[in-house]
Amino acid sequence: MRIRYVEGRLILSIPRRPKLGLRGLILLVAVSALVLSYPVSYHRLSRRGLQEAEIYGIEGFLYVPFEEAAASEDLSRHYALKAIYTPANWIDRTIFGGPYPTLCIIWRLSG
Repeated sequence: MRIRYVEGRLILSIPRRPKLGLRGLILLVAVSALVLSYPVSYHRLSRRGLQEAEIYGIEGFLYVPFEEAAASEDLSRHYALKAIYTPANWIDRTIFGGPYPTLCIIWRLSG
């Protein structure tokens, strides 16, 4: 809002809101979808992992299905997702009391 003095009168000018247009609307929808997909995908993966952890007696949870991890005995995909979702997991643990993701699974003892 701007007040000017022109020819002995005060004029109040209110700036117009820029028009969004079709391109701006598409961009707004795309950015909103990306921003919302992060917490939604974290919640879905972590809650599925919590259900499996209860079934299999795992401390923490896996971001990948247990059967997938057990078949290959490889947690590299879980570790990559753990790195991606670290901020969301910190918020979940701090505010909502959520659990930590699983750090390691010893598949077999060798000797």
